[in-house]
Amino acid sequence: MVEILWLREALMENKILNNFKYTVLYTSLISILSTACSKSNNNENSPSKDNSILYTNNLKDKDLSMVRSAYENNRRVYFDYKSSDPEVVKYISEQLTGLSINEDENVLLFKENNIPHFISGNKEQLKKYIDLNTNLNSEKTGTLKQNPNTEVSSAKAKVTLIRENLKCEMLKMYGSLYFSDSTELLDYCDGNASVQLNYQLDLIGSKAIAKKDNSESGYSYVTPSGKFLIVTVSPKEDSGSGWKLANKLKHDHSWFQTNAHRFDYLGPFANEYKFSIKLLKNSDDIPVNLSETFPQNINKKETVTETRGFSYGFSGGVSGDLGFNDKGPVGKVGVDLKANVNFTNSRSIIFDTYNYDVENKSSKDLAAWSWNAKVFENLDNYLTGQSSIGAHWDNSWVANINKFSAIHYAQFVPAFQAIFKADKEYIGKTDFEFETSVVAGALLGAVVPNLFWSHYHLFSTSTPIPYLGASDTEQNSRKILKRITINWNSPVFASEQNIELQTATDLFSENYLTVNPNDISSRGKVIIAHSRKDRTQTWGYDNDNYQFKSRSGNNNLCLTIQKESNNIIAEPCTNSNNKKWTFESGLIIPHLMRDHAIGYDENEDESLGEKRKLKLIEINNNEKNLIKFESFKAAY
Repeated sequence: MVEILWLREALMENKILNNFKYTVLYTSLISILSTACSKSNNNENSPSKDNSILYTNNLKDKDLSMVRSAYENNRRVYFDYKSSDPEVVKYISEQLTGLSINEDENVLLFKENNIPHFISGNKEQLKKYIDLNTNLNSEKTGTLKQNPNTEVSSAKAKVTLIRENLKCEMLKMYGSLYFSDSTELLDYCDGNASVQLNYQLDLIGSKAIAKKDNSESGYSYVTPSGKFLIVTVSPKEDSGSGWKLANKLKHDHSWFQTNAHRFDYLGPFANEYKFSIKLLKNSDDIPVNLSETFPQNINKKETVTETRGFSYGFSGGVSGDLGFNDKGPVGKVGVDLKANVNFTNSRSIIFDTYNYDVENKSSKDLAAWSWNAKVFENLDNYLTGQSSIGAHWDNSWVANINKFSAIHYAQFVPAFQAIFKADKEYIGKTDFEFETSVVAGALLGAVVPNLFWSHYHLFSTSTPIPYLGASDTEQNSRKILKRITINWNSPVFASEQNIELQTATDLFSENYLTVNPNDISSRGKVIIAHSRKDRTQTWGYDNDNYQFKSRSGNNNLCLTIQKESNNIIAEPCTNSNNKKWTFESGLIIPHLMRDHAIGYDENEDESLGEKRKLKLIEINNNEKNLIKFESFKAAY
């Protein structure tokens, strides 16, 4: 990892922030990836590759559009929680990605292949992810470490959990034989234990799709109905460097008189690695539950190779002869809004259990696993010799170092998956906690002579990492966890294809049905606007309820006929008939008024451009003002 010049401190030292609310560092960061961040390398709708950093200070709700523009154009967004209202930062983050990180420090949000990536923590943790390589008054280049193997999808996120400089202080000598007052502690980890885990999140909305079969009912469902959060950690899915206690085991004498009378120690090793994902609910009435966990209980020395597939249903199929791959539609493709299609989301989970038993400890709203070596339960197996006695001149270590491999103390990466399900109608928020810890251990050997031979004794000592302390305050602050908030009302949980509705009547321009970006909170004006390459021009068509749903904000704005004026607006979705539409022959037609369609207000001049109102007009004798559309898979 490369070092950086810390953003906030450097900015303050250079007095840049004194008169500006936002400071943009126009340092030209070199992208490691040459892969396009949308559907196709040749797609004209690909986001621009402006890799500069937007430093945000004192954020307000109204700044959403500015941050959205920066983020969707692949700029890094740095949130300073200490200078902004955390609730505002969470709100903006949830609008962009469907989730937010609960922190009291700093968060860096950026894209890797169009997937939002959250890294949070203090400056020492964050500085490993950005390289400015400059004082801020000169233009130099830097790089952001990226992963070239990440899938392209707007409904994915990566959350990184980092903790460094951890200790594992344990007894250096077992003193109950001759040194009963010996309480000397040794930090076997030298203050350098660490953990880095990348949690891959899939946020999916699904509709139930049935197929005919020979069952009693005549059909069965091939996809479920609901909203799903799938959390995966796996070495095959860019899981991070994992747990590291030390570069090598410490093996030395704590006291030495003769070969027949001595004490030694061996450590550190992880007797148990622990991982959990907890759903936090203040009421059982909240319709979010743990649905599935993997792996189950597995014995030592097993190899697990499994591709975990999850099938989900969408409204909107491909029109024409183009098809899908596992990642969705390929290229710029037309969408048949009346069709349904099902996808499969896949994650590879591959690992060896080595000398650990994998124990699934999940219950109700908690997904939990431990990798348990059970060293303390079988101490005799870790003696160097086959017997607990030896000759006085024997200089063998008491504990057998060959019983341990690097997996016990360096670069241990787990593999697990949990699926949480919310009802399709649920639009609230829930918090999740990702937590990890280790029960670290060391073996303490004692060689004690008698008249004819020496006795070999082996004892254990242990400590949790992190050491939590006694008080609740200490425990809460020292836990290694990441808390996130999932906004189940986000468009990422919609069970419709993301589409853009391009006008087919404008020969020389690229115009789309658009929600005015200043009106996306509760009620918005709908216009025809030039390509903006953002979500104000992204829609989904619910072919069960005949609704066009805007992706511009929370998933609660529907294309609507305004009462009395017949103007076209976007307002919160209900089951009202003025929000129901069909799409036929390129026209957007009210479901119950087949002789009308969306068009321009004939009383307004074409020179008004994007300010022209859209109205519901009669199809007959209004060909000039009717607007025909084509539907395409959206890039945003």
